[in-house]
Amino acid sequence: MKIISKSDPFKKIIPQDAMLKDFSVSFQQAMECIIENKNEMAISFKKEMEVKKSEIDEYSSSICFNSPSSANALFYIYIQHEIQIAEKLMSVLDWILAKKTPIQSDPIETDLFILADSAAETIDRLTSLSIELSSAFKKFSGKKSKSKFIKSIEDIKLKSKKTFDLSLRMKQKILENDNDNASAVHLVLLADMIGQVAEKTRDTAWIATSMCC
Repeated sequence: MKIISKSDPFKKIIPQDAMLKDFSVSFQQAMECIIENKNEMAISFKKEMEVKKSEIDEYSSSICFNSPSSANALFYIYIQHEIQIAEKLMSVLDWILAKKTPIQSDPIETDLFILADSAAETIDRLTSLSIELSSAFKKFSGKKSKSKFIKSIEDIKLKSKKTFDLSLRMKQKILENDNDNASAVHLVLLADMIGQVAEKTRDTAWIATSMCC
């Protein structure tokens, strides 16, 4: 079944994914600063993210406005999911910066760094997915194009699961070792929020799968 017109708006997602990737790099840098107790520097990266988020919003709006009416509704849901990924990353920073005192546990600091990095890497996989998505709609009957597209989706699913598992292990470790109730609640919710970023990225990949059905 042909889902979109020959003008193929899916190639327009590629620049948006590049912007989202750049956005996630700033997120990683902000998280590194927070873990190193350099909150002022983290706030500067957060401001940088806010500018980049506005650019993503503006670009996504232009995609929707200029796309053909024949585009499937899932195309617009896909774009909206990517916007929500950026919003979730911003929420993570808002939440971790809401607590003024630094993280006192070295093992938790390490887990948090690995978790944040894993979530950002999951988002990074969307860049290759959008390229394969556009290619798939041009020549989906070709086995090579189809297999590369499926590989990109499976890669995101596996990376998302890894991030979610890291989130779960971090929450378990916090509950087992942190005696400060307020700190434990803050960190557990933080780990959960980062896990949700990976879940949203996985859901975005599922939408890409549906668009090719």
